[in-house]
Amino acid sequence: VVHRLQGEIPGHEFDDGAQLGESGADRQSGEAVLGDRRVDDAAVAELLQQALRLFAPAARARQLWLGAVCLDEGPRRYVGDDLRLLQMISNLVGNAIKYSERGGVNIAAREIGRDSDSVMVEFSVADTGIGIPADSLHLLFEPFSQVEEILTRRQGGSGLGLAIVRQLAELMQGEVGVDSTPGQGSRFWFTAKLGIAPADPART
Repeated sequence: VVHRLQGEIPGHEFDDGAQLGESGADRQSGEAVLGDRRVDDAAVAELLQQALRLFAPAARARQLWLGAVCLDEGPRRYVGDDLRLLQMISNLVGNAIKYSERGGVNIAAREIGRDSDSVMVEFSVADTGIGIPADSLHLLFEPFSQVEEILTRRQGGSGLGLAIVRQLAELMQGEVGVDSTPGQGSRFWFTAKLGIAPADPART
């Protein structure tokens, strides 16, 4: 099933530096950084919808198209931290728009694995931006990497966004990655392990 999303409503803004420091503190103390707010199939689609609504003005200002698609096999009810997930998606979408001068940006989500009590969901952001050389890709998710420093110097930004995405993905027992072709664009992705919500009698 393919859900194509569109629309505009207010979204959230995040402070990259503050969030990175907060995540690091949580990791060092051993305290759980992730909340237990419920994320179900509709809410995963809403995360993409919120990203669309938040970044639609920036995309229009740069004359870029912005779209999203949620792939699934039917209603799914998950347990996860929707605020952190939105932060991660927003960091990737913000970068994609920032580094794209033509074309557009597509956001996607899909379930890629499942066991008895959890699922692995992949979120991705593909753009038609400047692209990144293959020998530099492994540096992108490090704080203040030379590659991101060069990019942020050109376009503006803190240089912390991708490091935050990597840290939060690891805290969610997931990982991050990127495929990119210079001059053609990039696809950034992260995975997150979400719990399976218990059956809700009200829905049966």
